[in-house]
Amino acid sequence: MMAELTAHNVPKNIPRRSVTKDDKFVSFGHHNWNLVLNMMLGIQMAVKSVVENPGPVTAKDFQLKYVFELVPRRTKDLRTFYTVCKFFDYAPAVFDALRKLYGIKNDDYLRSIGPETMLNNLIMGNLKTLSELTSSGKSGSFFYYSADGKYTLKTISRQEFHFLKRILRNYYDHLVQNPNSLIIK
Repeated sequence: MMAELTAHNVPKNIPRRSVTKDDKFVSFGHHNWNLVLNMMLGIQMAVKSVVENPGPVTAKDFQLKYVFELVPRRTKDLRTFYTVCKFFDYAPAVFDALRKLYGIKNDDYLRSIGPETMLNNLIMGNLKTLSELTSSGKSGSFFYYSADGKYTLKTISRQEFHFLKRILRNYYDHLVQNPNSLIIK
């Protein structure tokens, strides 16, 4: 899934720091709690909103973009008490087709990476969500791993996003033609 998450009045350059032993899991109060929560909610909304497409993926499917407004969050500035976080879902039918190609059921995917896991953990007294690792490369990307270790979420730069969007059709065609490919799925 290729998605973009934006929130108004949120600093663009969130300081990147190395993961310490205490930072391994993102829990309530963690500096990236809102980011992780919004990613989980956005992914859930995006996956559940995909309309069953009985036919093959078309050129139009690569151009589609859906926008979801997520739960507002408090800000420190009292003049803008809440900010709206937007989740942009790009080419949802394409990524749905890729999940199906690799036998990933949407319910199983959401069980691993959706907010239900977080809510179940909260009920059980566990405030942890996804585990986090900061890249040691120059991009400073954050990697988030689902609790069951099946899935990885990676934050990317705008430049990387545009590159991936540009090659999406070739990426999809390659995976369809080479289902045993070693390229990341």
